[in-house]
Amino acid sequence: MTYDFSFLKKKKFYNVYLFFFFLIISFSLYFRSLNNFFVLDDFTFIKASSAGSLAANFHFFPIPLLIYRIVYLIFGLNPVPVRCLNLVLNASVCVVVCNLSYRIFQLFGKEEDDNARILKSFLCGLIFSLLFIHVETVIYFSELHEMLFTLFYALALYFYFTFRLNKQRKYSIFLILFYALSLFSKESAVTLVLCIFLSEIFLFKNKVAGFLSGYYHLLGVTFLFVLIRLFFFSKFDKLDYTFNLIAIVKEIFKNIVFAFTAFWASLDFTYLKDLYKTGDADIVITFKSVLEHYPVAIVVVLISFLLYILMFIKRDKIISVSFVFIFIAISSFVWLTGYERYMYLPSIGFCIMIIQFSFKTPAGSRNLKIFVFALLIIFSLYNIYSLIQKEENWKRASEISFETISQIVSITKELPAGSEVYFKDLPGDYKGAWILRDGIHEVPEFFVKRNDIKFYYFYEMPVIEKIPNNVYVYDYSDGKIYAK
Repeated sequence: MTYDFSFLKKKKFYNVYLFFFFLIISFSLYFRSLNNFFVLDDFTFIKASSAGSLAANFHFFPIPLLIYRIVYLIFGLNPVPVRCLNLVLNASVCVVVCNLSYRIFQLFGKEEDDNARILKSFLCGLIFSLLFIHVETVIYFSELHEMLFTLFYALALYFYFTFRLNKQRKYSIFLILFYALSLFSKESAVTLVLCIFLSEIFLFKNKVAGFLSGYYHLLGVTFLFVLIRLFFFSKFDKLDYTFNLIAIVKEIFKNIVFAFTAFWASLDFTYLKDLYKTGDADIVITFKSVLEHYPVAIVVVLISFLLYILMFIKRDKIISVSFVFIFIAISSFVWLTGYERYMYLPSIGFCIMIIQFSFKTPAGSRNLKIFVFALLIIFSLYNIYSLIQKEENWKRASEISFETISQIVSITKELPAGSEVYFKDLPGDYKGAWILRDGIHEVPEFFVKRNDIKFYYFYEMPVIEKIPNNVYVYDYSDGKIYAK
């Protein structure tokens, strides 16, 4: 029995129906976390919003920070409006994933049946909406930039492939527009130029000169962005490191393994990151450390590796394109590991890859098809279960953050003017969900309602022989404050 889905694509409000469908899924999965208290870098973003800054944490985020600014002026320190916006954006990205995957299936798929393309593209969006790896991005107050960047990046890719299909100038204009919006949401959007360059050279057999003549506008937008960034915010991340090519290659290898494993199984990647640090760049030491302390991670890595091999047993252009896209999308953070929020954009490629693989079963193998789709359903249910578990971890992390900040406010509100408080052993995370790390400096202004005292981390305490009388240490382990 065959089903006809082609009539849906012809509906005038097809994308509107899709949006509300994914919006219902998003709210159903994440509504419990709408009122989570602030954690990690949230305080830094609140400070940037209150000051009307276009940059935070050494990064230039003009569009997201402008939105944060507007929401802050209207709602103050209420996190719910931003999280509602995150869910709306998540639903919007799901719709774009459906349309982008449809265009990719249309351009590079062998099947002539448009009915199959529509079904496959819908399943891509559905899998994307359920991925547990998105919990940190959707729930975390400070990740508006990641969601906007992904939305605009995916739209730019959609209009690029649409332009490649129809050659209408309006689509190239939309490509440039959404690329610019993506850049001004997060600097990592520059990798889109690499995506299009490689597509032109290897997929559409264009020459370098042809790429430059056809897409010089993208290079112009990139150059203009760099100038604007340097004008408004000339600071860049200062990384203290010693250049060692072998160490860099080893570290990149470990992080690529993390990225491609993270799609398949829910692990405590914060704990893994700590284990990675024990081995520095040495892969053998890292392997032994993970094997000793977190052996299930090694099992998951091996299973993931086998699954990717299974996907590539038969050559398939769409799977190859998706695989390369993941590589390009992770290239801007390949030196990092343990941050699930960075996997939001790359997971688009993973969703297309897994759906394409599911439909690759031989036409006559009905039992095999049933088995493959049963596995797909199991994978979806596993994602929902893992998503709920991760969401609970973030909810608990926000509660710990609220309890800690409340205690800090209570203890420090009567301190004399000019006091400096240094915080020791603040909780960093709860089962992979962040609690407190950056932003403690902004707590006096927003929660103690005082600007005449200063908060610092313990490691920021200066080494001096005579410490002034107004210096205090807050020890989280016993919840007390001591005069230094």
